[in-house]
This record gives sequence, C-alpha cells and structure tokens, in this order.
Amino acid sequence: MWRPFLPPIALVLFMAGCSLESSALLVTAGDTSLGDTATSETDVPDTGDPPIDSSVTTDSAPLDSSAMDSATPMDSSMPDTTVLPDTTPPTPPTCDDTFGGIRSYVHCDETATECEFYSDPVMDMTCTQLCAVGGETCLGTWSEGPSSDICRRAAPRPEGCADPGDAYLCRCTRPSA
Repeated sequence: MWRPFLPPIALVLFMAGCSLESSALLVTAGDTSLGDTATSETDVPDTGDPPIDSSVTTDSAPLDSSAMDSATPMDSSMPDTTVLPDTTPPTPPTCDDTFGGIRSYVHCDETATECEFYSDPVMDMTCTQLCAVGGETCLGTWSEGPSSDICRRAAPRPEGCADPGDAYLCRCTRPSA
C-alpha cells in the first residue's frame, strides 16, 4: 500500500487538527509578491499595509500657523519651583494665647467658641475688662471653687460680667481665625 511521505511536524499538525496557512510563509530574498523584499531567511514576513477605509473622513483644515502658546517646552526637566499659596484655613489662637498674659491666669475650659479661666486681677477688674484685654466679650462670671479645684464654678457673681472682684472665673468669647 502506498503512503505519501509527510514530515513529522506536518503529521503532528495534521493530527492535532491544525492547518498551516500559506500567508504565514516566510518571504525569501528576491520574492516581491508581497511588497517588500526580504533580506534574509530570518526576516519577519511583510503582510503589507491594511486597506484604506474610504468611509473615514480626514480633517482637511489648514495647519495652525500661529505662534506657540509658550516659549518654554511643557516639560523642561527642571524641578517645579512654583510656591502655591497655602489654602489651609488659619488656626485660631488658643485661650492661653489670648488671655495667658492676665495676672494669675489659670486655663479652665476651652471650646471652639469660648474660653473659661480663673484670674485674681489687680484693682478689682471685671470679667468684661479681662475679656476685653484679649479683644473678646464676657459671657459669664462665677466665684471660683476651693483652692484644690479652682476651676469649679461655685456661684454666679451677683452683677455678672460687670461685677468687680478680687478672684473669679470668667467665660469669654474665643477669637476666631
């Protein structure tokens, strides 16, 4: 029985269900049927340029002939030395910053909008006057607690913020940023 001779690789490809497509053949020197001429047998085959799609329109406007937008290139490989402005809102001064210079000042309480402190002022100053030292407004005045807990409110002062005394707690507005 006659059998055609097939090289082993062709037999494997045939048996695996693969087929060898002729367009994948290597173009050899001198063959110009696909366009460019191959210079050696190790060249990659030239498959040619894809066909031009006639449905695609191109821009036929004239080229921009105006001057460049900038005299410097977009990336000059120089480090950026531009200092951007700080957009972080400023932090308001603390109660200690605002009222810490008052004689015998003791920080008692602080919120975002108010400061409370103990003071034993000279010359019977009122809390209205003590708060004004820091540019703020008095919100309330109390007698201080015992010496072991000087920041504890004992009783409201009889005349409120205008009550002169020798030692008390003042609650003032807190400066904003």
